[in-house]
Amino acid sequence: MVMILNVRDLHRIKAEIPSELFNYLEQEFKDLYDYYSHNQDLEEFILEECQSMVILQTDEEEESILQEPLEIEFVERISAGQLMFYRIGMRNAGEIQLFYCIEENLGSLIIEKLQELSE
Repeated sequence: MVMILNVRDLHRIKAEIPSELFNYLEQEFKDLYDYYSHNQDLEEFILEECQSMVILQTDEEEESILQEPLEIEFVERISAGQLMFYRIGMRNAGEIQLFYCIEENLGSLIIEKLQELSE
């Protein structure tokens, strides 16, 4: 699991994730910055943990999220070039925390659950 709280966290993982996902996350972070920053400098801006962006890397991490179905606000399957991934919004302390997982890294049972939730 990789938690992104600031722009440095995002750029730290750039080489570890597909470029399509990085580009999507970079835009998502900028959108959150625009919403929450109150004119703060981008380099100094830090998301609260309950607002963070989280990349899930294992089925176990994904299963732990899916065990709280009443807290799931939405599940979206996103296509970015050749990459398919899921964007999951979870209610957390009055905010929506965003989770991401790459489809090819997931087991078939997890994919099936996510597809059901995204319909």
